[in-house]
Order: sequence, then structure tokens, then C-alpha cells
Amino acid sequence: MRRLSVVVLGVLLTSAIVKAQPQPWHEHARLTLIRMLQGPGGVTVAQSVQRITHPTGSDANLQNYDIQHVGDGISVKLYVTWSGGLGAAHTTTVAWDFDRRRHRSAAVLSDNAAFAASEKAARQLDTYFRDELYPVLRQNMGE
Repeated sequence: MRRLSVVVLGVLLTSAIVKAQPQPWHEHARLTLIRMLQGPGGVTVAQSVQRITHPTGSDANLQNYDIQHVGDGISVKLYVTWSGGLGAAHTTTVAWDFDRRRHRSAAVLSDNAAFAASEKAARQLDTYFRDELYPVLRQNMGE
């Protein structure tokens, strides 16, 4: 009986130590992003992407996203679906890269719209992620 109590105590202590260890930054960032991109937050990001890259479009939604830990940073792919002026369905895929210290870049990876986003829109998209989304992520992470 005493032996079992020592084993149980050991497991509980080990569990407490594991829980007390800080989460790696990239994992904390990934989990925070998931919370940000689910539900209304993802729709807001999708609408911003669509408004910047294709201002005549409508009905933007975040269809999917992929978050990867790459080196010392995070790489995110956002798949934004939206409707064109004549009702045609489109998908714009955005790649966003950042690390703990800074936003690195945000750019359109692919787009099946009849007209590509302009150079000005590409700069505005990068600015949106740098000046609006990255600071919110850092704030939500408690940094």
C-alpha cells in the first residue's frame, strides 16, 4: 500500500512539474492563432483580405488555415473564399510569416480570380498583417 502511494505521489509531482513548465513560444502562438481564427475572428480576417485584394468581391469566409512551425517562426496559410462581382466563387490563399520579434511578410500565394491583386493591394495586405493582426496576436499572447 505504501509503495502505491509513493508511485501515485511521483506521478502527481511529475504532472505538476510538466504543467508548470512554460509552453514553447511557437506552440503558444499556434494555439492563440487557432483561437483568433475560429468563428467571427476568422471571418473578420477573411473579409479584410478580400476587401484589400479584391474590393469588388463579397461574402468572404475563412475556408481553412494551416499553421506550421518553421525554424524560429510561424508560417500560416489562409484560404479565403469569396464571391466575385458576377457571383462566381473564388479562393485567395495568403501566406503570413512571423516570429517572436516581428512580422516578416504577408503575400498572396494563389488566387483564382480573373484579375490579380494589384501591387498596391499587395503592400496594403502586408501592412494589414503587420500593423493590425500581428499586434493583436501578440496582445492575445500576453506579450
